[in-house]
Amino acid sequence: MGGFRFDHGFSEFDEDRCVDVAIIDKKTHDHYCRWYLDPGSPCDFEIVEQHTLEG
Repeated sequence: MGGFRFDHGFSEFDEDRCVDVAIIDKKTHDHYCRWYLDPGSPCDFEIVEQHTLEG
């Protein structure tokens, strides 16, 4: 398993813009998962299966 890397992450822009997308290997994917998701990591992200916005 690997993944994709977007050069601007999931940023949203007001204008149409092209971004670079690259395929990452399993080792890099695993590193990113540990960096963003492991308990005690410097990042405080959580993966959620569903999120509903009401407004």
